[in-house]
Amino acid sequence: MSSVASITVSGMDDLQRKLSSLGADLAKELSKSGLKAMKLNVEDKAKEKCVVDTGNLRASINTQEVMESGKSLIKTGTTVFYAPYIEFGTGVYAENGNGRKTPWLWKVQSPKWEGILAKWIGADGTILWYGSRAHPFLRPAFDEGKEQVMDDIKADLQAAIARYQG
Repeated sequence: MSSVASITVSGMDDLQRKLSSLGADLAKELSKSGLKAMKLNVEDKAKEKCVVDTGNLRASINTQEVMESGKSLIKTGTTVFYAPYIEFGTGVYAENGNGRKTPWLWKVQSPKWEGILAKWIGADGTILWYGSRAHPFLRPAFDEGKEQVMDDIKADLQAAIARYQG
């Protein structure tokens, strides 16, 4: 999964000291809370926003904790190879002009698309293709869910402090 956006939290050192003094494991609490908050507020939204052809892309969207540069990160994304093409578009329609500038022959292999594009498909099963428009699903899900993610984590950490205080 490649990183698209992130949330940075300040004041973690003070929180770490407070929770440690109470006998709590900040890393464990944050991991549990972050995974839950990202799944509910980003992953689920991304699955709702994702365009569906076969359902493979939607089914592949997940949230996981990974280690990068010695830091534990919680990421929502997909490893499906074509996800960036859906998120950012292709060809002349790619965001920021990052796509191919000239059309190409595309071999249509999906029965759905064969039906939709039947009158333009050549005898060899190809069509002159200019690209596909972007259908963002991860970025909008993150943008819509990030404040709730922070609110959920804050509430979970407050509950953890209350649990450890007795």
